[in-house]
Amino acid sequence: MSRFKAYLELIRYPLFAIPIVATLPGALIASHGRFTWRVAVALVIALFGYFA
Repeated sequence: MSRFKAYLELIRYPLFAIPIVATLPGALIASHGRFTWRVAVALVIALFGYFA
């Protein structure tokens, strides 16, 4: 098994949509329906937190 594949398995990559689905509605509501850089940062932080 390659090292890259091992890392993907470790972070449970098939489930990457869970933090996006959980974070996106709240971030969009907080930004009045506009996709701003803050919404993007919130999604990235949610992904990193989930994968950690």
